This record gives sequence, C-alpha cells and structure tokens, in this order.
Amino acid sequence: MSEVECMANELVSIELIGGFENALKAIKNGKRVRRSGWNGKECFIELCEHIITNQFGKFGDLTTHVPTINSYSTIASWVPSITDLMSEDWEIVEKRSK
Repeated sequence: MSEVECMANELVSIELIGGFENALKAIKNGKRVRRSGWNGKECFIELCEHIITNQFGKFGDLTTHVPTINSYSTIASWVPSITDLMSEDWEIVEKRSK
C-alpha cells in the first residue's frame, strides 16, 4: 500500500481517534495509526497489501496484514495486546511536512 521509509522524528499526530475499533477503521482506509501510550513514538501500524520478505534465504510474499514499523524501517508482525484493544489513546499519524 505504501513505501516504508525511515520515520524517526518525522511523525506527527493529526487526530486522536479513541478506541481500537476506530484505529481498525482508519487502517482499513489507508491511514497510519499508533497509540500515544507506546514508548516508541516513531512506531506505527498500517495495512500492507503485499510485502516481499527474505528470511533465511527464502523469499516470501506476506499478503494483507498489519505490521508494526519502527524508525529503522524494520517491519515486524504485530498482534494487538489486550491493553491495545482496550485503550482509548489511538491516533492517526502522518509524515511531518517539511
């Protein structure tokens, strides 16, 4: 869906959206979201249609999933915790305009 790039100190919150149900709607609509309570402010999640991976010398295609992406452009599988599901501090973020 979008190119992954290094986002350290480049994300800005544009809208507080409350609970996870709103975050899920936002990512389905192509937005990047994060919890304001997360320690890594540069981390976010977004819907990715296809990501080609190379793990252990084997290429694979990860179809539609929601990874977490950090400031080093590292992509990792993400499963929401109970705290993530129950928290009301979700926000939509976007790249800071220069």
